[in-house]
Amino acid sequence: ENFSMASIDEEISLQSKRISLAILIALAGINAIWSLTSSFRGPIFASIIYAFAAYLCWSKNDFKAVIIIAMAGFIVHMYELIARGVQSLNKLEVIFFFTNLILPVILAYAGVRAYNAERRKNI
Repeated sequence: ENFSMASIDEEISLQSKRISLAILIALAGINAIWSLTSSFRGPIFASIIYAFAAYLCWSKNDFKAVIIIAMAGFIVHMYELIARGVQSLNKLEVIFFFTNLILPVILAYAGVRAYNAERRKNI
């Protein structure tokens, strides 16, 4: 079949937006659950921030916000890993922690793909 670059960029953008939204919703949910079981305040803030980023991604195609929030989430958790480690966390919290460390990397990649596809579409 004959696909134009615009249709390919549209598909990349849509696919990356879906991936970004799925990860943002998962991170918001995981952090909401973590906030119920944790003495730390970070998970509730993360849940709100990821939910807000999902709104920006869904309603405004704001992939810059997605990339920035993904990078911030990764940096915060990498810092926590280096500074404190995970020894004080229970098994469920360790799962939540590493989910918050790994998913933002995938989120940033999807956000960059969507952002670049959107930019090419609008040239």
